Amino acid sequence: MAMKASEEESEDGGGGLPLANEGADRGTRSLRGYLGYMLRRAQLLIFQDVIAALEPFDLRPTQFSMLMILSTRPGLRQAELADLLGVQRTNLVKMVDVLESRGLMVRERSLEDRRSHSLCLTGKGVSFLKEARAAVEAHEAKLAEALGTPNRDELLRLLTLLNRNFIPRDRPRDRGE
Repeated sequence: MAMKASEEESEDGGGGLPLANEGADRGTRSLRGYLGYMLRRAQLLIFQDVIAALEPFDLRPTQFSMLMILSTRPGLRQAELADLLGVQRTNLVKMVDVLESRGLMVRERSLEDRRSHSLCLTGKGVSFLKEARAAVEAHEAKLAEALGTPNRDELLRLLTLLNRNFIPRDRPRDRGE
């Protein structure tokens, strides 16, 4: 089996860089050369922190993303929002139900297609999002501090490139996003 490039550079497969939670990482050093593993580790850490940041708002990251998208695309159809978020439409309906019951958004029949629903933030939703966004921006500032702004910007560029160009084996190429 061929070694990953980073494993060739360092015995521990991680370029000699310790992880923030090194104690929990014992036995996994050989995985540090794998992009998928390291992305997942970073995602878990980041989500723990953003979930804590959103907890005072009783909001989950996907719900926050829904509100953010609708703040810039009012009237978006539910199906389009589900596609943008990469969630199943039935799951999105449940999340819309919750946010609608809290008075943060409204669901109306689409004028273009009466079979679908358009979503808009309410005035309460706009104010609520402003507060929640401040909490998420504080979380993002912690990430920028941990990485340094140039590295944060480069990581965003690389992740955008990966999202644009990588096609999983079981998914056909669709670039209509």
